[in-house]
Amino acid sequence: MLVSRPLRRRILLAQSLSGKGVLPLTLLALATMDSPSPSCATRRPVLRVPRCPAGPAHRRLPTRRQLAAGGGDGGAVLLPLWLGLLLLYLLLADRVTTAHAASRDLYDVLGVARSADSSTIKRAFRKLSIKYHPDKNAGDKNAESAYVEITSAYEVLSNKQKRNVYDRYGHEGLKNNAGSGRGSGGGMDPFGDDEDGGFFDNFFGTGGGRRQRQQEARSPDMVIPLTVSLDAMYNGEVVQASRQRQVICSSWSDCESRCMTCGGTGYTVTTRRIGPGFIQQVRSSCLSCGGSGKIVTECSTCPHGQFEQAEQVLLIEIVRGAFDGQRVAFEEMADELPGHATGSLVFVVDEVPHETFRRDGDDLHVRLPLTLAEALVGVDRSVTHLDGRAVSIKTAGVTKPLHKQRVAGQGMPRADGDSAGDLVVEFWVDFPEKLTDAQQEAVVAVFGAPPKASELAGVAAPVADGAEAKESKEEL
Repeated sequence: MLVSRPLRRRILLAQSLSGKGVLPLTLLALATMDSPSPSCATRRPVLRVPRCPAGPAHRRLPTRRQLAAGGGDGGAVLLPLWLGLLLLYLLLADRVTTAHAASRDLYDVLGVARSADSSTIKRAFRKLSIKYHPDKNAGDKNAESAYVEITSAYEVLSNKQKRNVYDRYGHEGLKNNAGSGRGSGGGMDPFGDDEDGGFFDNFFGTGGGRRQRQQEARSPDMVIPLTVSLDAMYNGEVVQASRQRQVICSSWSDCESRCMTCGGTGYTVTTRRIGPGFIQQVRSSCLSCGGSGKIVTECSTCPHGQFEQAEQVLLIEIVRGAFDGQRVAFEEMADELPGHATGSLVFVVDEVPHETFRRDGDDLHVRLPLTLAEALVGVDRSVTHLDGRAVSIKTAGVTKPLHKQRVAGQGMPRADGDSAGDLVVEFWVDFPEKLTDAQQEAVVAVFGAPPKASELAGVAAPVADGAEAKESKEEL
């Protein structure tokens, strides 16, 4: 197509004002069209040299020489129009790009199938977040926007309620909070497709069974006994433990392909004719993929197969006052299984017997051996507690064997953290194996001679007080 010299000047001027060298075709046409004269106002404007007479001189585009010399005001008149059209184009392009990014399927963002379980989604997010993390891609705007998009997609798909809303209503359902309003229609599925069951499910009491069938399978929890001393249970402690954990290879999705027999559904449907005009459809598990919908192919990204061993280092906090059999759980830290949500890793506290103290609920029991002199004249001793403190133990007068004394607030800390049990001290009197003649004479001189058998005939010992007898018979 032949282009006249005035039209060529207009095109070059429009390109120089675009800032990028090229204007969209629509804006280029608008910028390069000359204003028609009244005699050709009814003609359809096209991108060519006008054949009708040109309009008034003050409405014509200035030539390149006029622009260089500063003459002519046509550029000053059309310049705001060109800039306005350019700004409008950029705004519309940004809106279109944003709408396209917002409407992108969240499963495609993470690169997983719509039937992917939570562990698969978590692995995909972990892999992509490491690849596009801003710290690893400093200054890369594309990586930063990709990281934001990946995080937003994982926030929805990792939440069961949000994922259910997205699967049913898409992005609009998330914007309109369809989870609380039962979707855009705000109604109830009469046949029970709702998570809480429909009308017939609620009426006939079958909704609970439907919810149980929809629950995701979970790998078994791993229970490991954790040996803890009484000192650690009294003072509190942080125990570091390490173990080898079975995890699914992060690139395992690259080693799987969709089963062509069942189309990825995991089942096949067989049609049988059972009579004139009657057919029967039988649904059975796919024999090619075993019901998984995927076929494993040879893959170099996972050289050890589907599973690999990963070292797991955990910090287990033993709180003050922890008790024997207490469970410390770490969610989703058990061995991974395909198609299952990861179970929990549970540590069970196993108390090690202490040499000095014995625990009974929130109370601590300790035996304190006494000499015969202490049992007769009084006790002034101290007991070293589990935290190293010295607890004073005092009695006045005679202390009977197996007598128990409670020291309030010196037992095990309680769960509330503001109180504690008691320390129960049981006195044991160490009697000498034998006395010398001089010692025997001294005892007789102080307590008198022991009675003869004939003097005790028919005399019974007094009955001990009930509470005292119970206290003395209590075993440690």
